[in-house]
Amino acid sequence: MEPLNRHQRRLAKKQAGLPEPAAAEAAAIFAEARRRHEAGYLPDAERLYRQALALDPGHADSLHWLGIMAYQVGRHDIATDLIGQAIRARGNVAAYHSNLGLVLQAQGKLDEAAESYARALALKPDFFEARNNLGIVLQNQGKLDEAIACFEQTLAARPDNVEALANLGNIFEAQGKLDDAVARYQRAIALAPDLPELHYNLALPLRQLGRYDESFAAYARHAALKFAKPQPADGKTVPAFKLKHDREQRDYLRGLHPGGSFDGLYHVEGGARIEPAAINPLLDTTALEAAWDESGKQLLVVDDLLTPAALAELRRFCLGSTVWRVDYPNGYLGGFAGDGFACPLLAQITDELAAKLPRIIRHHRLDQLWGFKYDSELTGINIHADEAAINVNFWITPDDANLDPQSGGLVVWNVPAPLDWNFKQYQNNGPTIRAFLAEYQATATTVPYRCNRAVIFDSDLFHETDRIAFKAGYENRRINVTLLYGQRHDTEGR
Repeated sequence: MEPLNRHQRRLAKKQAGLPEPAAAEAAAIFAEARRRHEAGYLPDAERLYRQALALDPGHADSLHWLGIMAYQVGRHDIATDLIGQAIRARGNVAAYHSNLGLVLQAQGKLDEAAESYARALALKPDFFEARNNLGIVLQNQGKLDEAIACFEQTLAARPDNVEALANLGNIFEAQGKLDDAVARYQRAIALAPDLPELHYNLALPLRQLGRYDESFAAYARHAALKFAKPQPADGKTVPAFKLKHDREQRDYLRGLHPGGSFDGLYHVEGGARIEPAAINPLLDTTALEAAWDESGKQLLVVDDLLTPAALAELRRFCLGSTVWRVDYPNGYLGGFAGDGFACPLLAQITDELAAKLPRIIRHHRLDQLWGFKYDSELTGINIHADEAAINVNFWITPDDANLDPQSGGLVVWNVPAPLDWNFKQYQNNGPTIRAFLAEYQATATTVPYRCNRAVIFDSDLFHETDRIAFKAGYENRRINVTLLYGQRHDTEGR
């Protein structure tokens, strides 16, 4: 995409005297350019827009759509110039001002973008797209009351405007008005039930409200909608260890369901709630909480966490569900809530754990959850701390898969990450972390791997996966589930 040259700029300022046949031909060429543009044939469309301008140098629509094309390919400076020429040629078209606002917004020029949207609305007060975009700019500027007014104005005229409802939900969630956010997202979903992002957005405030069953159902619905069709290529090479896992999982599923295709799209196996309980009712919670206090509220090991039925059902879910979508350089895979790692059983475990250990979990809400699945030929998670108050990490692969009963678990140091360290400092910074631990003469506790064992600890403590030595084979892969409660700066009760 090249900008117009000086001669074209000069000609574009001429508004009168164009012969009617030339104007009609330019209009016909422009119409064909728009058809090519909408079909995605950008080089053809650009060529035709320029042909229209050669016939009619003041053809504002061609200037405008050339600008849109430049915006689409990331040439924002050129887009600003071309749409600006269109506005100078014909300044009373609201769409020109609105689209100039889009480009300026993409450039981070929020004040100028707001002015462009305001000009568009002055020309066309019912231009709801411009009003929504103005609301987003105001939100990004921190002018939340003005942003809310924008979206509410849209909804007053168009109660079925999904974008305005979703944007209001975003603002209310950011303000901590979680019930209001839930209400707006639910209204948006009622109007557009097949938009995956709406379900994901709904899951977030529901989780913060502690409504885990509803939150996890929303996460699962998001994943089912998003991954029901092939995802666009992101240009990244899929590592061999993930291809190996996915191949093994397909073979495992075909063994469970002969004749099934399991072509890599979304599939959930198991994960149902367990009655009457998922957490082992025989756990001595009084003794566990006393042990937590004795450790200085730092580290607790809990064996036989889940009932046998819950352990079997969770294992069935982790083996058979296609939720393992994030790969890490060390060779392990992650499943996250938005990927579908959010079955009803996990919601039940989350609820029951907080009820079972109230002095440990206390007032904290679940902030994150995930599962990790490992390749025994590779390594586990490097040393790090997590963005949470309480970390609950438990393992579900049978003990006979572990070749060394004294390893395969977790190593936890007794010194926490400083609260003034940022995420990068306490996550992917091994040499600095180890130097810090050496300086403070930190000591490590190694918790050996056991199936159905949980390690509950202060999430600020540095920790890493112990050496892994598990048998080969899909069902022998080490699997852990992690639940993070609260925020790391929230030290009450720790």
